[in-house]
Amino acid sequence: MDDLGKLLLFRDIVDHGGFSPAARHRKLSHSTVSKHLKTLESVLGVSLLQRTSRSMILTEEGRMVYDYSKRVGVHIDELMARIEEHRAEVQGEL
Repeated sequence: MDDLGKLLLFRDIVDHGGFSPAARHRKLSHSTVSKHLKTLESVLGVSLLQRTSRSMILTEEGRMVYDYSKRVGVHIDELMARIEEHRAEVQGEL
């Protein structure tokens, strides 16, 4: 998974309230989600979440990354919708 994918996975972890719900949403294993988050944190050089067995809290850096990932996700969704619209347009001469 590339860095963009890891960023969007982090967004899903926060949006879905945890690793397991995000894993189910993405059809991934819990351990795969955890591994990708650890890799993202390593690349960024910061901890994004304070995790305990019962809760997770965004760190200050985690909040910044989450806000950015939400904006990126919106742009990607818009791009995909525009591409789909373009593909659905009638093409060629009539």
